[in-house]
Amino acid sequence: MKRILYFLFVICILLFSAACSKPATDSTPAGPSVTIRVEGISENFAYDTAYPLTEGASALDLACSLLDKLDIPYDTDSGYLTSVGNDQAGAFAGWDGFVFYLNEEESLAAPDAVLPQDGDVLLFCYADLSGEPPTLLPKVEAIRGTDGLVTLTVYGGKLTFQNETPVMEYTPVADAEITVNEVVYATDAQGRLALDADLSNKASITLQVEQYTEDGRPLLIRLAPDFILQLPK
Repeated sequence: MKRILYFLFVICILLFSAACSKPATDSTPAGPSVTIRVEGISENFAYDTAYPLTEGASALDLACSLLDKLDIPYDTDSGYLTSVGNDQAGAFAGWDGFVFYLNEEESLAAPDAVLPQDGDVLLFCYADLSGEPPTLLPKVEAIRGTDGLVTLTVYGGKLTFQNETPVMEYTPVADAEITVNEVVYATDAQGRLALDADLSNKASITLQVEQYTEDGRPLLIRLAPDFILQLPK
């Protein structure tokens, strides 16, 4: 009996030691971090909302580090990503390729010249900003009407200059594919989608927007894979 109690005591000690040595699971970043997202022509390649910020690392360095970590092939040239996976710049025989946005604004500096700060959002996305029509950065607005129903409006933004100052200008996007809670809809001629009573009564919805030319050139940059829109009360 004493031998059994001894073995039980030893097992308890071992289990307690293992529990104490187990690292804590905490979703909060241990130090400075950034959000990095890499969007290809029609799919997301990489996404991390708390990627560690390395001192002296440029936005391009961090993106390449994440792609290396995910074992996704890529190429760079002149401070920019030129290919990721099977998506190669110039696939549509124009000025299309990977564009860099910093905190939802098109960067006028190459990503290898940008040193991100804690909390920054880095977006590398395949786009044709000089195409006709150009690829636009999406923004979704939700308004609740007097009838209690919510109407979504999809806007597309492009960089313009007002008095030599860069400004993102947004206009409604007609016929955009918009996926709400995994159901696909399309915006009307004014870029709007009226939600039914069931969706309107929810506190939030998952959302994705897409639009392409007939040959597959992106006209809208995709939203983050986990994008959630809080609906107005």
